[in-house]
Amino acid sequence: MIKNISKFLILVVLLSCVPQKIPSFVSDVNQILTPAQDQALDMLYREHEKTTTNEIALCITYDHYPEDELRGYGLKLAQNIGVGKKKKNNGLFILFCYKCKRVEIYTGSNMANILKDDMTKSIIDTAMIPFFKQGEFYTGLMCGSKAIIAFLERPENKIN
Repeated sequence: MIKNISKFLILVVLLSCVPQKIPSFVSDVNQILTPAQDQALDMLYREHEKTTTNEIALCITYDHYPEDELRGYGLKLAQNIGVGKKKKNNGLFILFCYKCKRVEIYTGSNMANILKDDMTKSIIDTAMIPFFKQGEFYTGLMCGSKAIIAFLERPENKIN
């Protein structure tokens, strides 16, 4: 009996030393980006969360049918994932469709008071789409993400 307890305790100690996989803020099941690129975006979002408590998640899909339904699909996906702190509603969800070269940005209710639709459209049009047109999807997603984060980390844009 004592031997079994000792083995169990050793196993518990060993397992507690194994790093646990933390869920990523980036979902790229079709591997449109490289694993290193997915990780770089995930790290950017994690650093922003540490600084502000805001959560940003990115989902990359290969395609979506019909294309004109992308906005509704993304909204349902964002709601199901539940990005952001529940009581703060400070989540932001980015959906990128590789085949149609479109990106949508969805915000939690408190986030929407700061990052308004005209600002998200401007970020998409100026920091993302030009790179997408050149086939540089990672660069577009990274530049757009950095623009969003720079805007949200301004002192006047803090979400309480």
